Amino acid sequence: MRVIEGYREGRELRRAVRRGTQLLPASGTADDFVEALARSRSRELRILETDLRGNSPSGAWIPTSQRDYFLVPAGASPTRRRAVLCHEAAHVLLGHDPALHASLTPALLQALAPTLRLTTSSRLIRRTGYSDRQEAAAERVATLLAASFDDHARAREWGRSSTLSARLR
Repeated sequence: MRVIEGYREGRELRRAVRRGTQLLPASGTADDFVEALARSRSRELRILETDLRGNSPSGAWIPTSQRDYFLVPAGASPTRRRAVLCHEAAHVLLGHDPALHASLTPALLQALAPTLRLTTSSRLIRRTGYSDRQEAAAERVATLLAASFDDHARAREWGRSSTLSARLR
């Protein structure tokens, strides 16, 4: 049974990576990637920068009845921001049910993101974290998506330099 589960899990990971790489924007920005993900789901998705520290997670996916939110650390470097957004997007691409990190209580969420209306779905409030297996899968997909961002940037740069070389000939 373990072989079958491993095969199914591998297939799901490959499908999530393929779907995610198809959404990579020409701009190469993580914010535009999130917009493309939202369009693909026909569901608004907003990025909220917030003060995540202490034992809080480094990011979170919070669906509400109107839209979804990705929480990212305020002041994160562009590389860290992209990593967090790719990780949260990976949960979406893998079809995971949204789950709160145990430290993100409704009161803390209200303090972190006061503009967020906490009309979250009841399944989110009930779930207090992803399993280790789900987190590992999301991290694998996120790592491959982040690498794809770099690959796309190198391909764009190569394309620009090739065009310049052709003009110089």
